[in-house]
Amino acid sequence: MLAVIIIPVLIAIIALCAGMIILHTGDEEIDEGKLNFTSANLKITDNSGQYVDLPEKYDKFATSEEIPDILKKAFVALEDKRFYIHHGVDYLRVAKAAVNNIAAGGIKEGASTITQQLIKNTHLTAEKNFKRKLTEARLALKLEKQYSKDEILTMYLNMLYFGSGEYGVKNAAYRFFGKELSELNTAECAMLTGIVKSPTKYNPINNYYNSMERTDLVLNVMCKEGVISEYERDKAKNTDIIIKNQVFKNNSAFYFLEYSIKECCEIMNITPEQLLSGGFTVKTYLDVSAQNLLQKVMTNPALTLNDAGGDTPDCAAVVLDNSTSGVKAFYSNCDYSPSTKRQPGSALKPLVCYAPAFECGAAFPATIIDDCKKNFSGYSPDNYKDEYYGKVSVRECLMNSLNVPAVEVMNMVGVEQACSYLPKLNIELEESDYNFSTALGGMTYGTNITNLAAAYSVFTRGGMFTPHAFVSEIVNTSGKTIYKRAALPKRVFGADTSYLITDILQDTAKSGSAKKLAPLKFPIASKTGTVSASDPNYNTDVYNVSYTTSETAVFWQGNMSGKAEDMLPAAITGGGSPTLMARQYFSRSVSAKNAFVVPGNVKQLNIDSCAYAEGKVILADAAAPKYAVTSELFSLRHIPKERNRSYTDLHKPQIAVKRSGENLMIELQADPRLGYEIIRRDYFSGDGVVAAFYGGKDKYSFTESPVKNAVFAPRYVVKVFYTSEGGERISRTYPLDLRL
Repeated sequence: MLAVIIIPVLIAIIALCAGMIILHTGDEEIDEGKLNFTSANLKITDNSGQYVDLPEKYDKFATSEEIPDILKKAFVALEDKRFYIHHGVDYLRVAKAAVNNIAAGGIKEGASTITQQLIKNTHLTAEKNFKRKLTEARLALKLEKQYSKDEILTMYLNMLYFGSGEYGVKNAAYRFFGKELSELNTAECAMLTGIVKSPTKYNPINNYYNSMERTDLVLNVMCKEGVISEYERDKAKNTDIIIKNQVFKNNSAFYFLEYSIKECCEIMNITPEQLLSGGFTVKTYLDVSAQNLLQKVMTNPALTLNDAGGDTPDCAAVVLDNSTSGVKAFYSNCDYSPSTKRQPGSALKPLVCYAPAFECGAAFPATIIDDCKKNFSGYSPDNYKDEYYGKVSVRECLMNSLNVPAVEVMNMVGVEQACSYLPKLNIELEESDYNFSTALGGMTYGTNITNLAAAYSVFTRGGMFTPHAFVSEIVNTSGKTIYKRAALPKRVFGADTSYLITDILQDTAKSGSAKKLAPLKFPIASKTGTVSASDPNYNTDVYNVSYTTSETAVFWQGNMSGKAEDMLPAAITGGGSPTLMARQYFSRSVSAKNAFVVPGNVKQLNIDSCAYAEGKVILADAAAPKYAVTSELFSLRHIPKERNRSYTDLHKPQIAVKRSGENLMIELQADPRLGYEIIRRDYFSGDGVVAAFYGGKDKYSFTESPVKNAVFAPRYVVKVFYTSEGGERISRTYPLDLRL
C-alpha cells in the first residue's frame, strides 16, 4: 500500500527535476508585439482594399489603474492563487497535478498559471502536446523576468474572452452591465471572473441562471481566500445583477468585422488574441455602401412592427455577392450571428422540396397537386389559416407557400433523397431531421441566414454551390499571403432546375407570398418563411430571402430570448416586414439587376388544357388552337411522355345505337376538345343537321326517327370539327350507320 503512494511521488519528483533543467535551456523569445491587443496590430480591408475601422471595443485596453483591485484579486483567487509567489510556473501546483493525474490514470487536472495562459493565448497554437506545453512554460518564465506581476495580470485581463464577442474586462463590463470598470460592484466582479471558464455556458446574456450559480461559487472562493469577508460575500450574493447587453457600435460593420475575425481564427487555427496581436492584414468581401444601406434599412422604424412587449423585434440580415458567395454586408441588432441556428420555416421549401423534385423529374412546375387535408405516414400538416385550395399547380403551391403540397412533393421525391440535398448546401441535418416536417422547415436545430443566403445563391449560378465567406485573403507582417480563398464551386442542381425555381420565385415576388416586392421594376426572385409559436397569436421567426442576378439577401426577425414579451405578433409574417426590408434594400442597391439567363435545356411548352383541367399534364397537339393549350416551362430532361393528337387526327367517335319504340337512341363517345354535327343526307330534301354538339363533354346522346320502306333511304354522316384561332372551322366527315 505504501509503495502505491511512494512510487507516484518519486516519479513526480524526478519528472519535476528533469523539467526544471529543460525549462531553463530553451531559446524561445518573447514577442512583445504579440502582447499588444489594440487594433493598431490588426488591419482589415473592404472589397476595394480600403482599410476599415475596427469596432471601438478593440481599442478598449484597460490600464492597471482602471481595473478595480477587487477584480484583480477575484481572478487570482480563482485562477492562480499563488500568482504573486511563483515565477511564471507554479512547481508545487505542477507536482500536485502530476500526482493526481498519475493516480487518476490520465490527464484530469491542469496546472497553468495566469502567466502561462497569457503566453498560450498570444504566442502558441491551440494544439495540445508536451512540446507546446514546454514552450509555454519556458516563455512564462521569461515573461516574468521582463514584466511585473501587475503588468502581466493587466495584459491577461485585457485579452480574456468573455463570450458575445467581447474581449477584455473593460469591454465585458460595458457589454454585460453598461458600466465602466470603476463602477463595478463585488457581485459584478465575481460574475466576470466566473464567465471565462466557459464563455458560452456562463454567459449572463443567454444563460443567466448558470452565470449566477457560477458567481456564487466565485464569491465563496473569494471568501475562502480572504479576498472578502463572509459579510461581504453574503451581501454580494443578495445583490441584484442587472444585465444590460450594451454593444459598442462605432460603425455599421460592427458585427461583420466580429465574424471576419472569428473566421480568420478558424482558418489559421489561432486564438483571437493571437490574431489581434499578430500584425495581420485581413482582406474581406465587405462592401461599405451595401453595409451602410443595410443598416439604414434595418433601423428604419417604418419597415417593422413592434413585438408583443412593444419593442423593436430582434432582427438580422445578410447580403451575399453571387459571383463569389462572399458576404458583402451583415447586420444584427441582437446576438444573432452567422452561426446562430433558428427554424427556417417555409424558406426551406425550394431547397428541400421543389428543387429536388425538378432535379429528379418527380414533378414539373405544371404538376397538379390536390391541396387538401392529408396524412403522410402519421404526419398531417396544416395550411396557413387552415385554408385549402383543391387542385393547384406546383407553381402556385410554391408561389403561395402552401404547406400540404410541399409535403406531397417531398413524398413524390422520397424523404431521404429530398433531404440529401441540404447537406450539399451546407445546411446541416440531424438524423432525426430526415422526415416530412423538414419539408416545412421543422428541423431539430435549424439553420442560419448566412447558410440560407449561400444555399439560395446556388440558383443564380446555374446550380453550382459555393459556401459563404467573410474573408478573402490574409497577409502576414512580411507582406506574404498566408491564405487566399479558393472558392471551388460544386454542382448540386442542374441549370434547368435552378432556372425553374427562379422563374417561379419571380412570380412569387409579383403576385405570391412576397408580392410586396411587386412595385420593383427589375427581375427579382423571392421566398418568404414564417415560423408559428405554440400560441397561434404569435410567431417566433419570419424571413424573406430574395435574389437578383448579382446579390442574394436574407432578412430575419424573431425572438432570440424565447420570452413571451419578445414574441412576434401573428401580424408579423415573412410576407410583411422582412419583405418590406428586402424591397427597400434592393430598390436602392446599385448592384446589377439583369434578367436571369434561360438555359438552353429549358423551354416553354404547350400542354393540353382539357387534360390539365383534370389534373393531367400531357403535351398539347401541335395543331391545337391557342385557346386549347396552357403554356409552362419544362426542362428538356424531364418532359411529359404523352402528347394529345385530337386536333390533328379528328378521330371518328364511337357510336352506340339502341331502339326505343319507333325511334333510335344514339349515344356518341366524344372528345371534349372537339365539336360534332350529325348530318342526315336525304335524296329529296338534301342535307340536314340532326344534332350538333360543340365540345366540353365526353358523351352525347340524341334520338332519330328512321324512315321506313323508303326507296331512297337517307344516309348519315358525323362531322368532327374545331374552330381555329382565325374563326375557320377545321373538320373531317365520317359515315355513320344508324341501323340496328
